[in-house]
Amino acid sequence: MSQLPEYIKPFYETVLNEYAEFNKPQPQQGTLSPNIIDASRKAFQELARSYHQRVEWRHGEEVPSFKEYMKIGLTCSTYGLLCKSALIGMGKIVTQVALAWYKSDPKIISATELIGRIEADVAYVKFKRKRGPSATSVDAYMKAFMVSENVAVEAVNKMVKNAWNDLKEGCLKPTEVPMDLLTPVVNLARMNNVVYRYDDGFTYPENTFKEYITLLFFVPVPM
Repeated sequence: MSQLPEYIKPFYETVLNEYAEFNKPQPQQGTLSPNIIDASRKAFQELARSYHQRVEWRHGEEVPSFKEYMKIGLTCSTYGLLCKSALIGMGKIVTQVALAWYKSDPKIISATELIGRIEADVAYVKFKRKRGPSATSVDAYMKAFMVSENVAVEAVNKMVKNAWNDLKEGCLKPTEVPMDLLTPVVNLARMNNVVYRYDDGFTYPENTFKEYITLLFFVPVPM
């Protein structure tokens, strides 16, 4: 924790406490598999280290190599952590075989991470970096291959298209693990696509995302 920026330390401590709470015996369920808790905790620790690296890049106004950016950027998408954390509370369906599959960095999870990272980066660039200066996959690609922003955006968007194909392939039967375990992975990619399809819905939810949430939770479905 001592290596982290001050603003993220309370969040980091809260998450670690949550994992400790998850591991307490639950009525009629017993204690969750230590392997699941450990996998999720390690994923969060890796995320924290990656955030620290991105903060250093930002403060130093540094644009890393494309390979280096993608290694850190995919972790910072948080999707690897979320995919593993989704296993918590899913019960007996999470077998040791399934957990080993998750730990093997399967292509479908890597694809979801890439979709989450690059779609957010492209939206960030498209909306004129209003959240402040920061290195993105677009910047790293421009630096690595000496191309314009438009060319870089087109190239990384092609990577996203290929990642969607990998995600679909991972859902073709017979699947490596039960579809119930793949569904949260697929839904994360779907959610990201909704947030960033038309604009930076995370930063400016009032443009489109607020309407989606209103329709989902407040507007009655006609019967």
